[in-house]
Amino acid sequence: MPTGTHADVAPPPDPAAPPVSDYPPSLPAPPDPFGTQGTFAVTGAFTLGTSYTGSIENSKASQFDVRLVPSLDYFVAKNLSIGGALIFEYQNLTFPSSMSVTSTTFGAEVGIGYNVPFSPLFSWWPSAHIGFGFTHTSSDLRELLNGVAVPVASSSDDHVVVARAYLPFLIHPAPHFFIGLGPDGFIDLVSGGDTNVDQRFNIALTSVVGGWF
Repeated sequence: MPTGTHADVAPPPDPAAPPVSDYPPSLPAPPDPFGTQGTFAVTGAFTLGTSYTGSIENSKASQFDVRLVPSLDYFVAKNLSIGGALIFEYQNLTFPSSMSVTSTTFGAEVGIGYNVPFSPLFSWWPSAHIGFGFTHTSSDLRELLNGVAVPVASSSDDHVVVARAYLPFLIHPAPHFFIGLGPDGFIDLVSGGDTNVDQRFNIALTSVVGGWF
């Protein structure tokens, strides 16, 4: 070994090698999945429907429904959520000769749910709820008076306690965002007010969109 040299001296860097700063950084950790304990989910469920009573050729009445349910849920444990929601519902029932019945409902509910993940892209989030609501109904009908049909306007206010189940299947196309669709049903537990309202039982297909943080 020549005088003045050291075997442990590192060789000079290769001029053709890229600088260290040009190497890609390490990949970031994947985001927490939907249903992580301590996270909130904000959703907006939406139902839009129309139906007819009578024959297809000569429908006797038509009904139009819109239902909005914005909600906030908190995951108290992994995939286990509790939350509350506000309810707005509008219904219009139209008969021949322009007679109609319109009702507007405002309410709130509380519920519990459990998220079942199938993959990072798909999950199922069934939930059960108890809620109450107040309904105002206005009618524009016709009654026979001395053999002549005359318009008669009336209004009423009622209250109801309902049990509801919602079973949406969710798609998570991006972190902290999801969309879904599933069956949604409710049944009246208690009802009362100005009218003797029959117990209702309803099943619909409801879409939902939301995010979580």
